[in-house]
Amino acid sequence: MYRWEYDFFGLTPANKAGIHEEIFTLCHHGGGFTHNDVYHMPTYLRRFYLKQLVDLKKEEKQQYKKASNKQTNPRIRQK
Repeated sequence: MYRWEYDFFGLTPANKAGIHEEIFTLCHHGGGFTHNDVYHMPTYLRRFYLKQLVDLKKEEKQQYKKASNKQTNPRIRQK
């Protein structure tokens, strides 16, 4: 009888895939999060923890490169 002009009442399949990718990343790499924890976590907290995880992984990568560079070039002095 009456139909609202907007059909959007939820997430699109593309959004759902992104959310479940975030859930997987936090559960797999986040160190202690369960699927239920992350699934029911507010979006702003989920994004905060993802950003922290990305920053941590970038720092680890830089430290790995630095250590690897020292091992392959032992004669180069580090300042």
